[in-house]
Amino acid sequence: MPSTNTRLVKDRAVAEMTSMSQSWVRQERFRRRKGLPHVLNIDPVMIGDSPRYRIEDLEAFLVSLTASNDDGGPANG
Repeated sequence: MPSTNTRLVKDRAVAEMTSMSQSWVRQERFRRRKGLPHVLNIDPVMIGDSPRYRIEDLEAFLVSLTASNDDGGPANG
């Protein structure tokens, strides 16, 4: 069961933490939803029509990119 004190962040925070643009975050979400190639592999939590991301998921995603790059492998798996 998910923690009741999970912090959710908006596209803007995801963009800032990844050093990418908000439009990139939206495009990645669209690509993931449509089954197209994508890098951002985090499922959003939808609150109505508003996507939010669990901060824990975002941090794990960033760690996986860093680990992949440290190993010399491709960043997107």
